[in-house]
Amino acid sequence: MDQGRDTGHRGAYFLIEQTHATRGGGPPRHFHFEQDEWFYSLEGDYVVEIDGKRHELSTGDSILAPRRLPHTFAFAGPTTGRLLVGFTPAGRMEEFFVDQLSRGSFLGSGTDADRARLREYGMQNVGPPLQL
Repeated sequence: MDQGRDTGHRGAYFLIEQTHATRGGGPPRHFHFEQDEWFYSLEGDYVVEIDGKRHELSTGDSILAPRRLPHTFAFAGPTTGRLLVGFTPAGRMEEFFVDQLSRGSFLGSGTDADRARLREYGMQNVGPPLQL
């Protein structure tokens, strides 16, 4: 991965596909200081919460979570889901996902050092994951 740098202009965007096989299991409610986050359901049903309002996404639906607005999502389908998630500008989002994969858990909900590390990626957790 090096998609953010490949777009030039300090990383115009970063795009990642996520696969979900179990209902629920999304990230804690969080916001990005500088990135807008876009969700597009390639396959399956999702619930996306933005600034306290829930939105249902089915295959082919998309929604934008503007920077600085709390948001989260959860897979809501009975089978496997695929979600395309984009960030603009890219910021350090690519590094965040590499770090998260190596950790095997969400970052920013534990110790003060954990929360500070999440802020280095330009995010802050503000609540629990979405409950379906």
